[in-house]
Parts: sequence; structure tokens; C-alpha cells
Amino acid sequence: MEILDEVTGLSLNPQRYGMESQGNNTFKVTIPIPAGSLIKYRYILAGSPPVMEAYAADQAVRYRMAYITSAQEIQDVVVGWTDRAVGVKNAGRIIGKIVDAATRAPIPDVLVCSGGQQALSSADGYFILEGLAPGTHNLVAYPINGSHQPFQQGALIAENATTPAEFALSPSKMIQVLFLVKIPDSDPNAVVRLVGSLYGLGNMHGDLAGGISAPASRAPVMTRMPDGRYSLLTSLPAGWDLRYKYTLGDGFWNAEHRGDGKFQTRQVILPQQDVVIEDVVETWKSGGSSAPIQFSATVPANTPETDIISIQFNPYGSPGGWTEPIPMWKHRGREWRFTLYSPLGMLREVGYRYCRNDQCGAADDAATKGVKANGFPFSTSPIQQLFQDDIANWAWMKKPSQPTAVVAMNITPRDRSFWVGVELYQRDAYRPSWLTYSIEGFKNIQNIGGKQVVLSPTWTFTRETPPILQPSAGKDPLAYDTLALLQQAKANQLDGVLFPRVRANKTLSKWWAEAKRDDSWWQSWFDRYTEFLRHQAALAQQTGASAIILGDPGVAPAFPAGALSDGSLSGVPDDALDRWVNLIDQVRGLYKGEILWAVNASETPPPQEILVKVDRIYLLWSVPLSASMELDPSAMAAEAGHQLDEKALPLVQSTGKGVVLGMEYPSAQGAASGCVLAKDACVRFENLYPLHPDQPDAVINLDEQTQAYNAVLAAVNQREWITGILSRGFYVPALLVDKSASVYGKPAADVLWYWFPRLSGQPES
Repeated sequence: MEILDEVTGLSLNPQRYGMESQGNNTFKVTIPIPAGSLIKYRYILAGSPPVMEAYAADQAVRYRMAYITSAQEIQDVVVGWTDRAVGVKNAGRIIGKIVDAATRAPIPDVLVCSGGQQALSSADGYFILEGLAPGTHNLVAYPINGSHQPFQQGALIAENATTPAEFALSPSKMIQVLFLVKIPDSDPNAVVRLVGSLYGLGNMHGDLAGGISAPASRAPVMTRMPDGRYSLLTSLPAGWDLRYKYTLGDGFWNAEHRGDGKFQTRQVILPQQDVVIEDVVETWKSGGSSAPIQFSATVPANTPETDIISIQFNPYGSPGGWTEPIPMWKHRGREWRFTLYSPLGMLREVGYRYCRNDQCGAADDAATKGVKANGFPFSTSPIQQLFQDDIANWAWMKKPSQPTAVVAMNITPRDRSFWVGVELYQRDAYRPSWLTYSIEGFKNIQNIGGKQVVLSPTWTFTRETPPILQPSAGKDPLAYDTLALLQQAKANQLDGVLFPRVRANKTLSKWWAEAKRDDSWWQSWFDRYTEFLRHQAALAQQTGASAIILGDPGVAPAFPAGALSDGSLSGVPDDALDRWVNLIDQVRGLYKGEILWAVNASETPPPQEILVKVDRIYLLWSVPLSASMELDPSAMAAEAGHQLDEKALPLVQSTGKGVVLGMEYPSAQGAASGCVLAKDACVRFENLYPLHPDQPDAVINLDEQTQAYNAVLAAVNQREWITGILSRGFYVPALLVDKSASVYGKPAADVLWYWFPRLSGQPES
């Protein structure tokens, strides 16, 4: 059995206990644990490497939880191991709801653990744990932000049955906690953070890069006091089992250590009243003979002044072995520094690289760009080392020298209902660091005259049979993340819109192709997807979002007469239309704002019965504007008008609904003709976005994107039945002059700066 340290990283600092056989495949261990502790643990088969317990095929147990209130016995059943087939016969499930004990209001983002499985409650309090072995399991409900007290009880799972469960959690009493810490001598520019087990102290409760759970960018920064100590005043839940540590990086890199060189993760059961916690960091070093390593990076002059420079380490020796980036320390001028103190004793060959705003794999040093970069190597040494790097160029930062050409014309202003704005690119790109680094991106949207910003919160299909759709912490924005992003948008006078999307742990087309898709499977799928939409609708209502968009293209195989990516029928039930109409009604019952339905302009629109149920149509527009690579601006504008009349106007005439145009034209050669060539094949536009491997044969062309925007906007100006225009794919955490459809920092944004205020009737700037 191993007790896990999520603050350091689940696999990075476990406490392992050998278990004694009791016969009949039963093992036992007795461990002293302080009362009031909430432990995270799992079972392993000892070895090198150890074999983890699993709850389903290819599904390792992340951890179990137990709330220790007194001397007690915890009985668990291991159903399988990751090195062999796992089979749970006659499995059952728990479907439950979590509410506030006083108000009965649903509680989102409660982590529920039972039988080695985990789920997060949705905005309306629901959760599901599927595929549980029959028998009694310990169940723990743990609000990740400490808003309510944890809850624990036994859960009896019957064969092939559903166990209902509703928990009423008691609200936490919040107390003020002042942390005061004295630290050893270190770099005077160093930033001291406190990282802990709660969401507000940086713990994302998900598996992030390299095994890190608490990235530095989400941990609060402490303040240096006149006496040299550092302080942090924060509100925390009384009675809570808090695990925490002080760090000059994150929970793993540059975190505090004990005098014997071992990781120091502190524990305190918080009292019922305000408290001052005073600590002393013994050392930042991890023992051994390795000396600290200093990194100094001088950045190019075109680095945006508001950018933070990050350093990223790869201790695993493989292109996929990068851990979470760490913000460096501003020194002077264009120089940034970072001194690495620990855990040097456990390292051998390590890679490092630089990036902007923690967006490593996207906003990289040009010398180490891309998701598969190896980085620069270094080894530990008993002699102190200094690596001085002059970053010659950032990847995707070369701007054109010529001013942007904007087609000037008389622009017809529209009424207040006309949308102008952007849709963020989130699917397969979202990282927890977005909350720290999106502020400048939202300012840019406002500066170009944007009024609407579309967020695409996602959930992930984590299993195919039965289909499991749930938030994957660290990859999908949790409810708190979406709320914070909407607040950032509102602070910049932007109306937030939600466009719920799905993703999978593989490509969606492959996920759909490999799914079982029989009658019982489809019933489970619609149940899970209904809960997803109900979650997003409740979230939209709670946050005051101005609209919600349905019709995610990622679930097109479930639409009436749905087909797979190869054109074959998906086998969707005959009553699919009735199911979707009912889904819209359920969303309408939870959310009182405007509802739109997304329609791909290049595909057959959904049945009229769906479109008449919504308020407007969101037309996804990347229609070719030229039949050749030779671009003629006037011919492109004429073609844009022709295509709008062919594809958009019939939707308006047949439904009486307005159309909001969502434009997506990458800044790559061939985008305007509908085919960006790479290796003699057309590249899917989504493969040009950040955090996808670069397509080196595709040619960046900023002017082509600009011409596409000029052409479509000129055509929109002549068609008053179009009720909005958005730029799709905006990558909000960092400015990138890349091949993607994001206009952030590109000439196409200048076109929008000219058009947006005039179309929406704003005062000219």
C-alpha cells in the first residue's frame, strides 16, 4: 500500500508500506495516522517498476481516499492490475447528487472516490461511478476548494444494479490563516510560493505534465516582509486536513526539503478560529553533492512586455517527459533567471527549455520548439553551474514589416443584438495556466472592438464501453476555471458565451469508430451527454453567460441520421430527433438566456425541428473563397457573397432565425481555397493549432488570412440578415504569429479592429 503526496506529485513522493498475507488473497497493514487526516492511497505490486492496481482495462487507479476520524478498519477489493487483463463481472454503478445541507443547492466540483474510481460532481451536483465491483466500498466526497466538509460512508453495490446516493454536505466555516515563513539564503530575485492540497493553493486534482498536480502558476505568491520573512494571508476551511509546502518553483522542483534531504510536505488540521502558522524552511536542497544550477535567459527585443518567461524541465529522457513549466524570476532589462536547488540528487541527464507564459509546446524558444522537442541537456555536478542563454528568436513571433491592408467601404452599423467577437480555441489546448496568462488576451479582444467571447468548456470521453463522459481535471476546465475565465472576460466588458464541446483520450473519430454503439450503449451515451449539457446550462445560468451554443460537431454521429468520419452510418437510434429536441428543452428549462445551434456550413444542416427550437444559428464558416492559389480580392468578396446566399440565406428563410457567422481561416497558404497542403494532402485546420505537432510542409501566409477576412466582412456588410460575426480559434494565453486560425497578434486582427466597432455601432477609436 502506498500513501500518496499530491502536493509533490502522486508518483514522486509516496510512502510505501509492505502488507502481510492473511491467506485467501487477503493482505493487511496497520498504519498510525493522525485523527482528522484525509489520506490518498492505492495498492501496488512491489517491483521495478511497481505495478499499479486498475479498475478497468487500461484504467489505473489514481488514488482511493479515506477520512480518518478514529481508529478504524478499511476494507478494499483490488479488481485488477495494469499489467494484465481486468475483468469486473456483473458490475454496478453509483449515481448520486451532492447538495448543500442548509440550502439544498447543488455543489459542483466535489471529488467523489469509491472502489478506486473518481468522478467530479457537475454544476447541478450529479456524479456517476460506473463499473464498480459488487460488494461494499468506502465512498468519500471531497470538495476540492474546501467549501464544504468532506463526507464518508459505505456504499453497497449490487450486481448489475444502480445504487442511488444523495449527500448533503455541511458548509465549511472559513477562517483567516496567516502563513509566516523564514527561508534560507537564496537568489534575491526568487519568487516564494505556497502550494497546498486545496484547489485555491494550486492543486488541480489532475494528472498534469510529468506527474505534477500543482503547477507553480496556480500557487499563490508570498510577500516579502521587512524582517526578511515571507507572508500569505488566505481564507481556508476550519477543521480541514491541509497538506502544504513552501517552494521557489512548484511542489516538486525547488520545493522545501528536510535537513536529511527528503521532501518536506507539511500537515496541519486547521483549527476553528483564525490562526497564524509560523514555519522555517530548513533547506531548498535535496541532499547529496549536487550544487545549485543557475539559468539565465536573455529574451529578444520583440518579446511582449507583459509576457512571463517560463522554464521547463524534462527529467525522464523522452520527448514526452516534460514536467509543468515554472515561471522564471525577472532580473533586469530583458534578462530572466532561475536557480535550480532541488531535487538534484535524484536526477541524471535532464533537458530544459524556455517558453512564454507557461505555453511550452506552443510559445517556445525557436531553438527548442514543438511538443516533441528534446530541449538543451544538462547534468548535475558538485560544482555550481551557470547556463547563460541568449534566446535569438521565439517560435511563431515574426511579424510582417508591411502595414495591414484593410478594404475601406461604407459600413452599415447594426443593432445591439449583433455579435462581434471571438471564439477561444480550448479543445485539446486548455491548461490550468490559462487563468494566469489570459488577461492580456482578453484585453486584446476588447481593444479590437470585440463584444462577445465564446468559451468552449470541455468534458472528456474516458471510456468507450460503457461510454463515460466526465471532466478530466487539468485537461478540461473545471466549473471554477470556467467561472474565473468568464469573470476575466466580464472585467474587459466582454459578454461570455458557452459552447460546450467534447474531447476524448484519442481522436474523436477513432473513439466513435471503436465504440460499441448498440441499443444499450446509445442509451448510456445520451444519459451521459444529457448530464454534460445540463451541467453547462446550469453553469451558464449561474454565471450570467449571455448565450449557450449547442450542436457540437464532435458529437455529430449522434445527430439524426448520424454518420462516422468514413461516411458509414453510426447506428444512432430512430428516435434521435426526439432525444435532441428533448435535450434542447432541458437546456431551456435550466438556462434562461439565448440558445444557438452550431451548423457546419459545409455539411447538411440538421432537421428543421431542431433549428426552430433555438434562437439563432451559429454557422461554422471556413468555406473556400477561391478556386486557385492565386488570390483576387474582388473575386473572393464576390465568392463569399455567393456562398453566403447559397448556404446561409436558406437557413434564415426556412427557420426565420438569424445567423451568427463563425469564421475560421488559418494563416497558412491554401486556407482561402480550402486546402492547406502538407505532404501532398490537405491538412485538417485543427492540426494547425498550438500544442499539435508542427506541419513543416504547410506554409505560413498571414496575408491570405487577412484577405479572407476582408472578403467575408465585405460580403457580410451587404447582408443585413446576418446577425453577428466571430473569429474562431483565438488562442488567448499567448500571442502567436503561427499557422493556426487564431488572429491574436496577426494582421487579420487589424481588419477586425477596423470592422468590429463600425458594425456594432461603437464609437470609432
